[in-house]
Amino acid sequence: MAAYYKTVNTTATPNSFRDAANVMEHLTALGLTLDDTRFLTSAQKHELKISADLPAGQVAHLGLESVSSPCLKPVGNKFLWIYSNISAPSATPGASVSVGLSNVEGSWVQLASGVNIAQAVYLIEIQISDGNTTAVDRSCLVDIGVDPAGGTAYAAVISNIVTGMTLAGIQGAALYVFPRSITAGSSVAVRAQGSYGTANTIRVGVTFYGNPSNPDAVLVGSYSDTIGTITNSGGVSFTPVNGSEGAWTLLGTTPRALWWFQLCAQISNGTITAQYTHIDLGYGEIGNPTMIIENYCLNMFSTAEACARPSHQNLIECFHEVPAGTNLYVRGRCSTTPTSGYNAVAIGIGG
Repeated sequence: MAAYYKTVNTTATPNSFRDAANVMEHLTALGLTLDDTRFLTSAQKHELKISADLPAGQVAHLGLESVSSPCLKPVGNKFLWIYSNISAPSATPGASVSVGLSNVEGSWVQLASGVNIAQAVYLIEIQISDGNTTAVDRSCLVDIGVDPAGGTAYAAVISNIVTGMTLAGIQGAALYVFPRSITAGSSVAVRAQGSYGTANTIRVGVTFYGNPSNPDAVLVGSYSDTIGTITNSGGVSFTPVNGSEGAWTLLGTTPRALWWFQLCAQISNGTITAQYTHIDLGYGEIGNPTMIIENYCLNMFSTAEACARPSHQNLIECFHEVPAGTNLYVRGRCSTTPTSGYNAVAIGIGG
């Protein structure tokens, strides 16, 4: 049994739907069944998949192409619209955001206007930087808010990103990626809160992606949930172990089905020695949880209370379908005796 596919372009050929229908009519005449069909891009391309033993003449007559296995041809994707508030290279990328003091949320700061969000958003990339001060505990929580009307009545759509003591932007910002939908014409803002009582700012850069070349092949969520109880300006406390994996600590339970995760962690302490830590996120049974994100890096490479997060895991090891009512756990392994104050949450996307 051989596998074939045929792609018809509905924008280039007025008769393309008729062409697709003709292929199906020929298959019916030959007593064959269509295996699969789908739109590759909205009202642009239509792909038919056939598994059959066909004479070479029929293959040519139907305009079919062979594939090596009975599956649809892989489809690439590219975002054709991008907006970012980082317009040029800079030592101070993004917007300056005053952090709310003494565990109180600060004011919303706009990142993008309704005019800026000219297309529906499929993916949000957030960079947070410039949040550390030597010998000070700069624990921090960040929210992303949206007003669908393009005004300033923001409601948080991503809450409590745990991201204290971030490096300067030129050294490497903390990076988070969320496939969370935002409607065109919405305005987007950020706010932050800290555990400290003296004035401080962070910088927040954001990039929005939309208009994918193959939207049917893009997963995009309609809601987010933050898993982990917030205390003051931190998440759930856990204790890494020097040289081996620490015990799994319960973050919380998923209130809804989720399929994309970002691990967010910090060390809430004003005196942190140089140390390098790998953090894992898992779900299921505490004795043997299934791994979602493994070896997320949280590195303190100096004594300036500045935390590096060189974590490709938050870009690659993010997708995992987890049902509602499932326990999430966190654990850590440190290069030395860990400083006290490790805490974390997980933020999931679903819908």
